[in-house]
Amino acid sequence: MNMHSPVTLSALMLSTVLAACSSLSPSPAARSSATQGQDVMQPIAVPQIALPPARSDAPASTKGKPMQFADAVPVSVRPETNGLWSAWDEYNDRWRVDLVSRGARSLNLHFDRFLLPQGAILRLYAPAEPQRGIQLTAADNKPHGAYWSPEIAGDTLRLDLILPRDYDRKIELSIANVNVAW
Repeated sequence: MNMHSPVTLSALMLSTVLAACSSLSPSPAARSSATQGQDVMQPIAVPQIALPPARSDAPASTKGKPMQFADAVPVSVRPETNGLWSAWDEYNDRWRVDLVSRGARSLNLHFDRFLLPQGAILRLYAPAEPQRGIQLTAADNKPHGAYWSPEIAGDTLRLDLILPRDYDRKIELSIANVNVAW
């Protein structure tokens, strides 16, 4: 998050809620009652996009050439066509998807369209370590409309987009490449 940019009150409140959660939980609509009247969390399958596994035959650096640490895997991942939408709370919806490349040291993303509206929050993190992820907002939008994420350690990268319901699940967000580090 860019600390020098103003953040709307709703985004600040939502980011506080997200930071307090070690893992994001589904809305009460995703829960069911157990026979003794207690709420029981029902597992929600996270849609996965399988990428080629990380290479084990990574070439050594050669003098005079840029050091290569990853393979760029072309993808077309968008909230309209991939992942799972669900109600997050009374005012927001959540889009979630996992990108998986077995054996990868880290993954990072190239968004060819990246325009988060005010109030939206996009989290990128490894499911095993959600506290080490990054959080993006409209303050991270660039004039050229693209975004390159930092590396997220591990072979699974989860995206959670919290979008105010006013946007009717329409957003300019598209991943063109996943860099799979070996």
